[in-house]
Amino acid sequence: MNINQFHSLEHAVGTRFLEYVLNCRCELVRHDNLEEYGFTEQQLACGGQLLSLLAMSYAATPGGALLNYPNLVSEFNRIRQQLGSVPPRATPTSDALLKYLLSKAIEYYPILLLKEDERGMAMWGPSGLSTLPSSLADANEVAALLRDDFNLRTILSGDGEVFMMRIEYALDNSVRVNSTPLRFCSDFLHGAVRRMLLPWKLLTARFPERG
Repeated sequence: MNINQFHSLEHAVGTRFLEYVLNCRCELVRHDNLEEYGFTEQQLACGGQLLSLLAMSYAATPGGALLNYPNLVSEFNRIRQQLGSVPPRATPTSDALLKYLLSKAIEYYPILLLKEDERGMAMWGPSGLSTLPSSLADANEVAALLRDDFNLRTILSGDGEVFMMRIEYALDNSVRVNSTPLRFCSDFLHGAVRRMLLPWKLLTARFPERG
């Protein structure tokens, strides 16, 4: 990886994302020579991997690479661990739903650091947040956790298949959120980021009940 490639990568994904995924020990300040960054050979190799992943994402979504980038979150976490990082640990809790959200927040953290993509903002909102990976199994788990929560079961409505269910709740600033089990993590983490509950103070508040 040369300096032009690194600057292109930084321009695409943002400095905060690179600092985290490349497990940098200090803040990245822009330089004109690659040597001035003080990267290790392993960090440079991992930077090359990120370039390859970015190229794959461009191929999948021409003109808007970051729209597909969230699907690669497992690769980002693998690269960071490859560089010696230990995964963050969530604050222990006996609350099953909060425990689930904390695990997802840690898993998706690299995506939350992505530089905002203007095309993505126009189509989806903040980078990655509206396209966080989610499966039918995830949606079923969310629905089960809400049904089992005495205080929060009222925010879940609908019967039958999980994709027919709705999740509705009001924030303490009276903003109402309309979601689904499939989008629940995306919407909640989006709200947490907007309200500056993330990054490292991970999700310590409960939802207000639907009123």
